Amino acid sequence: MRFQESVNTVLEEIEGLQRLASSFSELARLPVPELRTVDLRDLVGAAVAGFPDATRRIQCELPPEPLEIEGDRSLLRQALTNLVKNAVEATHDGECIWVRVEGDSGGARVIVEDEGTGWEPGLREQAHEPYVTTKPEGTGLGLSLVQRTMLQHGGYLELEDRPEGGARVTLVFPGTRVKMSPEAS
Repeated sequence: MRFQESVNTVLEEIEGLQRLASSFSELARLPVPELRTVDLRDLVGAAVAGFPDATRRIQCELPPEPLEIEGDRSLLRQALTNLVKNAVEATHDGECIWVRVEGDSGGARVIVEDEGTGWEPGLREQAHEPYVTTKPEGTGLGLSLVQRTMLQHGGYLELEDRPEGGARVTLVFPGTRVKMSPEAS
């Protein structure tokens, strides 16, 4: 019996190390973005659709007109999915997550907010660094990958506390990367 427990423990540790190695490998070999015109509304819609969890309310606010940027659809969708996943994991049943897309001549923003516990003291400043995590099963690479994706797209990541409680993460795309429809200008 003890032998089987020991074997199971070793197998679980090996699985955890394999996950960590895979994540590290992903960070080290982040592909070069293939820039094309993409509509942020479509990317956000696809990321949110991947979380049909009825115990959390995910509210999407999208502009009526296309908000296009030059970006890599796959990398940006992965980054958005990661942010929504983080928000889902930070909230409890019945709490809300908001995902908004905003844009003007100054640029475009995707804002993900949640009603979770917010950033732990001191964590917000280093949360986008590799291997920083508060999750027992986390690798600490998710926000680091998002940060790297944003830098590859000429943008950046903002981490804030929501005044009402919870966390706010904003992907900021500078105006030089945004193509707005004439009606939205």
